[in-house]
This record gives sequence, structure tokens and C-alpha cells, in this order.
Amino acid sequence: MTTPDGFAGTELWPIDDLQPHPDNPNEGDVGAIMTMIATDGWHGSVLCQAPKGRRKRPRIVAGHTRWAALRALQDDGLTIDLGDGERLWPYAELAGRVELPPAGQVPVELRSLSDLVAARKLVSDNQASRLATTDEAALAAVLQRLREEDRLLGTGFDDDDLSDLVGRLRDLDAAPIPPDEFPDVTELATEHRCPSCGYEWSGSSRAGAQPAADNDE
Repeated sequence: MTTPDGFAGTELWPIDDLQPHPDNPNEGDVGAIMTMIATDGWHGSVLCQAPKGRRKRPRIVAGHTRWAALRALQDDGLTIDLGDGERLWPYAELAGRVELPPAGQVPVELRSLSDLVAARKLVSDNQASRLATTDEAALAAVLQRLREEDRLLGTGFDDDDLSDLVGRLRDLDAAPIPPDEFPDVTELATEHRCPSCGYEWSGSSRAGAQPAADNDE
């Protein structure tokens, strides 16, 4: 197996040794990510620029919030209801329920990146999520199925979020049809009758349309 150029490998690294990127423009929801990790465990790794020169610590390129959330869990645990009432779960107990890295460590993917490439990946990783679109009907179906099994916890959504989503979809279903989706009723054939003489004819209902002249007089 060959190793691609610039790829230094994936390994466990002391979690306190990672250095957040100084130009990171995003501020993630650490608390929400802590709940996700505590509920379903850890997956993947934190992408880091390998140490070089005078910088002896890996610099985070992608995964700032996940790193911060894991670090907070390892330090303080999390007060959460995991099915037996809300209480403080120390990290060691959480690790007995779901798959988590060893205390004090985090999986890191080290890449030998230039500062310019690292900055570009920092921005592109965040932007990739923003460019995604959501099929809200499909999302609502998944969330409703999870709620039926009491498994919404850890998704980043709660009952209120789901209710708002379903309500929004219902409002869209009840919305009036836009005018440009109606048929052109001015071109439909209709029956006409003169109220004075009783003459009948078929033709367009377009305003201004007149019956053909009667030449039998």
C-alpha cells in the first residue's frame, strides 16, 4: 500500500496538544456536538496540518468543534438523560456505553500541508456544508421515525424543531396555487346565450369575444 504525497497518517494524539487554526472563521455549537458524541460515540478523525519548523504542534484544519466537544467531554463529562433520568455522566461512564477514544487522546489525520493549502481546506470544509440543500419532507420523515422510537436525542433536533418543520410543510401544502400554475381559462371553450334574443353559441370566454354575425336576416 502506497501513501499519497503529503499524507502523514492517522494516529491518536494528546488532545491538549492540538492547536486550533488561528484563522478559523467558524464558531460551532460545542454543546450540541457533545450530546451527539455522548449519544452515538465518536467517528472519524480531526484533520490537522502536520507540525513543521518552529511549530511543534499539529494545527487543526477541519474538525474544530468536534475536537472542542470531545475535549470538554473528557474534562467535565456531560449532564444528560440517556434513558434513566438526567444526571452527570463522566467520560469513563460514557466510554462504557458508546465507542470513544481513550481519555486524553483524539484520532488525528495528519497532512503535510502548506499554510496556503491548509487555509483553503479550512474554508472549503466549512463551505461544503453550507452548499448542501435539504429535502425537508424527507428530513421530517426520518425525524418522525426516530421520535417514534424515542431516539431524537443526539440528532441536533428536538420535539419543537420537528413540530416546526411539520407545521411549515403543512403550510406549504395548504398554500394557494401560484397564478402561473392555473390553466389559461381565457382560452377555454364555453357556452354562451344572448339574454335578449336567446341566441346560443360556443366559443372563447376571452373578454371582448363576440358571436359571429347572423346573416340570415
